[in-house]
Amino acid sequence: RGLTDISLLERFIHLRYVDLSKNKLQDLSPLRSLTQLLWLKVDGNLLTSASMQELPYLQVISFDRNHIKDLEGITHPLLTNLSLKENKIQTVLGLSHDQLSSLQVLELRGNKIKTTAGLGVSKLKKLYLVRD
Repeated sequence: RGLTDISLLERFIHLRYVDLSKNKLQDLSPLRSLTQLLWLKVDGNLLTSASMQELPYLQVISFDRNHIKDLEGITHPLLTNLSLKENKIQTVLGLSHDQLSSLQVLELRGNKIKTTAGLGVSKLKKLYLVRD
């Protein structure tokens, strides 16, 4: 769709499911007011970071096929499923149990990860690291 600005969404504070895939987004800061958000999909955009203000009820995020280089700034306490397939991630540093205590599924397929050193998420049940 070619969206580059999503500031209009700031007014819709009760949104629970948002799919902004296949746009040209570089900034997700307007989503900070969506405190009831449960599910977010932003695949195929121009994002270079997955960092967002903490959303208290967010459970599922998909950042597939962006330009994300690291895992810093992902701090959602109820997040159970995080997908970052086909980005430019080289290290898993930045994910901590304190910030992601509910994370169970982590998808990192198609990245350039060389080591899992620094992966400190204790409830993880599924970890996908295949590099195609």
